[in-house]
Amino acid sequence: MSVVDLVAAARVLAARLPGLSAQHERDGALDASVVAELASAGLTACLLPPELGGHALAPTAYIEVLATLAQADAATAWVTMTASTSTLLAPYLARAAAERIWATSPALLLAGVFAPTGTVTITGDRATVRGR
Repeated sequence: MSVVDLVAAARVLAARLPGLSAQHERDGALDASVVAELASAGLTACLLPPELGGHALAPTAYIEVLATLAQADAATAWVTMTASTSTLLAPYLARAAAERIWATSPALLLAGVFAPTGTVTITGDRATVRGR
């Protein structure tokens, strides 16, 4: 699937998102049909390496996909971003482990946070870091 195809898929989905935004807000979750379409269109695999069935989009193309979705429904763009950035873990895993996770289902939805959880304490001109 090309970048043009992925952006086109985002546009097709975006066309029906405004009618679901209130439901997404109310339910605190995306409509199941939206999640299914994100996966089937390959939008959750935007950053997954091609050898695992993904698209490894360049940053500008990835942002275009997210911006297209966000203009229609911010929640859908957020879920897409969270699911797709979680695939950035793939190259750090042993190849066999990554294949077990993604090779048979690149549309698999994962979500996590890569944000550091440490704290910094500043005392005078000294910084002490604790945690990760």
